[in-house]
Amino acid sequence: MWLKVLGGILIVAGCGVWGLLEAKKIRRRLEQIKELRLALNFLEKDITLMYVPLSEALDNAGDFCDGGIGCFFRRGAASLREKSGITAGEAWRSGLAELKKHSALREPELRLLEGVAEQIGISEAGEQRKCLDLVSEQLKIIETRNYENMENNQKLWVYGGFVLGAVVVLLLI
Repeated sequence: MWLKVLGGILIVAGCGVWGLLEAKKIRRRLEQIKELRLALNFLEKDITLMYVPLSEALDNAGDFCDGGIGCFFRRGAASLREKSGITAGEAWRSGLAELKKHSALREPELRLLEGVAEQIGISEAGEQRKCLDLVSEQLKIIETRNYENMENNQKLWVYGGFVLGAVVVLLLI
């Protein structure tokens, strides 16, 4: 009897923790979108106003950020500093591959960043500014849209996790 009760508690707790982790990913994604948007603005200022070399500008943007977003910029900067003959777009894509591994960002944000690879480092500073501004604005729209739904989605995951655990326990009884 005690074993069944303990098993039921563990199932409900496990599903509840799963729901809590998914809710945390939603908040983390929004924080990372905001951080990415601010870092892109920082990168844009370095490129267009300070005329900092791209590898150094990416490194500065990476220092501005934490976690996966910082890894994205630092990986791109490291690829450029290796001087192995890769283009700025290829270095950007290598950073993007790192970002996919270490962030909560989803496909819409990653596709926006993929589009930057075509412009970064090959066009003049004004064109890069336009590109980075456009991506920043699109990220702001994504952030705003997801922020409005964040509370409901988080509650859904949290309560849904515990309810799922309770349903599983009831089915097992």
